Amino acid sequence: MQPVQPELAEVKGVLWMPRADFAALPSARFARMSEKLLALAPARTPADLAPSS
Repeated sequence: MQPVQPELAEVKGVLWMPRADFAALPSARFARMSEKLLALAPARTPADLAPSS
């Protein structure tokens, strides 16, 4: 599998947002994309992000 390379000429802008906000965008396309992203990388809790001792 090759790494994904963005087509920079097609990128109009980027915005970070919570997953729930992304899934709630007014298009079924975004909801499906959100489900696929969640399957790839489940949500992490603050405990997951804490440094290990």
